[in-house]
Amino acid sequence: MTPDSIHKWINQCFPDLFSERRSNPDGWSYFLGPKQGGAKSNRIFRAVSSAASQHASLKLSVSARLYKTRAQIFNGTESQLVELVKNEISLYKEHFGQHA
Repeated sequence: MTPDSIHKWINQCFPDLFSERRSNPDGWSYFLGPKQGGAKSNRIFRAVSSAASQHASLKLSVSARLYKTRAQIFNGTESQLVELVKNEISLYKEHFGQHA
């Protein structure tokens, strides 16, 4: 999936997530509520690629904060994407408080 195809799917499945277009690399970041940066960041994940036709690299932001994971190319299904995002939202609420 490309960052734009992920964006379309996320907008349908998670209308409460706020999105922000990214550049260099191009793609999208997703937040639980209005964007907050720094130590109180509420970013759930980002999906980027260096070319519009490439599979997206996903950085699961909450997992990265908790477990030091790194971004990885995502070539899974829509249902796998939904499960990843649900898990990140749950981790965020559990470890960083509830928002939205």
